[in-house]
Amino acid sequence: MKVKFNAEIIDDDGNITGSRTSEAGGIPSLDEFDLSTRNGFLRDFDAMEQAVLRARDQIDGDIAEEILGNASKKTENGHKKKRRNRIGARQSIRKTGCSGDGFPKRI
Repeated sequence: MKVKFNAEIIDDDGNITGSRTSEAGGIPSLDEFDLSTRNGFLRDFDAMEQAVLRARDQIDGDIAEEILGNASKKTENGHKKKRRNRIGARQSIRKTGCSGDGFPKRI
């Protein structure tokens, strides 16, 4: 048996902007699940849990990658990054009397 996760990225307008799927196998079938002993149950439960965690971790990484990829495409398509105006910052320091370390100048 296997577990399968489907995830969709939905914007504020309800549009699906991305989707990912992950799956992991290794889950004992219901016939194979050992309920006769505590150790058997724990072993099979652990196998099931590990498969679920692998699939969850994969979908988590994939969705983060999808969101960051969409954000970088948005930046590449004309949205300029804000750049600090260093000359303006220097003039501001001169006007306020602060030295470059952020403390007032000593007179």
